[in-house]
Amino acid sequence: MDNNNTIRRLKSIIALASLSIIALSVIAIPYILNLRTSQQVPVSPTAPEGASAWETNQSATARCEPGKGAVIEVSFTNNEPDDLRHINSMLVTATDLQSGNSVDLGEVLPGRTATGVIETTKTRLKKGRVRFDLRWASEERDQDDTDTRFADYASVRCEGEVQISCKQGELATKLGLIKNADQVGKVVPQDGAEYFDPKDSIGEFEVELPAGSKGVEILCYDCDHYDQDGSKGWTISWDGGSTMIKTGNNVWGRQDVNIDGPNVVKFDGGGDSHGGNLCVVTGQVTPTNSPTPTNTPTATPTNTPTPTDTPTPTVTNAPSVTPTNTPTPTPTQPNQCVITLRPKAAPTGSPTPTNTPTATPTNT
Repeated sequence: MDNNNTIRRLKSIIALASLSIIALSVIAIPYILNLRTSQQVPVSPTAPEGASAWETNQSATARCEPGKGAVIEVSFTNNEPDDLRHINSMLVTATDLQSGNSVDLGEVLPGRTATGVIETTKTRLKKGRVRFDLRWASEERDQDDTDTRFADYASVRCEGEVQISCKQGELATKLGLIKNADQVGKVVPQDGAEYFDPKDSIGEFEVELPAGSKGVEILCYDCDHYDQDGSKGWTISWDGGSTMIKTGNNVWGRQDVNIDGPNVVKFDGGGDSHGGNLCVVTGQVTPTNSPTPTNTPTATPTNTPTPTDTPTPTVTNAPSVTPTNTPTPTPTQPNQCVITLRPKAAPTGSPTPTNTPTATPTNT
């Protein structure tokens, strides 16, 4: 009986120990693993020390502006921490999703705010949204690392007509920069501006930017490529970049660019009607060279009168004084001749006076 009781007690102890081990493995082991994981700090392999994750603030406000219709004021703030290298600077572009028009806000330093205006060329805007495309400006950051932010704006309705004009420079059509313009299409006035409409059989045209010029804004009128699904538009390309502009029917689209000449900017509508234009800045090169030659001759005449004044003065007066001093030695010799009065006795006998001078003192 005692043996049986002992065996039963041992079995109970073994069963209790087994349950304790199982409970420990179920509860304690996950706790230990979780504790180790929480103590590990993830480190990004690409972001430098002190880098953050796109800390920003942005806003968009639609309003009316005379002659321009509905415009959208945008504001973007870079809230990243700053250092001497500005590694958290961002390059920002704001695009209105309703009109497709955009504005380049450039490089926004940490702690700074950039503002801009998107000209929609519309008189009415529904409640809409602006997309902010972000990428790092510093080469120390991953250039493929990009991000996107959004800001909403309320609807607006504007009175009057929209008048289109270049924010900078002049239209390429007015500067005569369209390649083979007479052969490939025609210039069409529209809303105070004009666009170049290529022939349907060609469907494209080129703008030739000369050296020293800069393309600063692309204008595109009714660039919908025969569809309204938002997937296609006019493709504008150049050496160093390209973009696409998609508009609705009879609506202007505009986009800021930075294209240095010499270059060729190609507008490809894929056979679609209507067309586009390019705002070109050329004045910064030619005016600076033209005044330089005009100033050079003006300095030369001022030097010419100076030699004419030099001969007139003292050279003519110097000889007039010298002759008056020359006769002074002459009177010293006649003083003896006048006192002795020998000039009258000399003509009576030329040979005698020459010998007489020795005898004249003895008679005295």
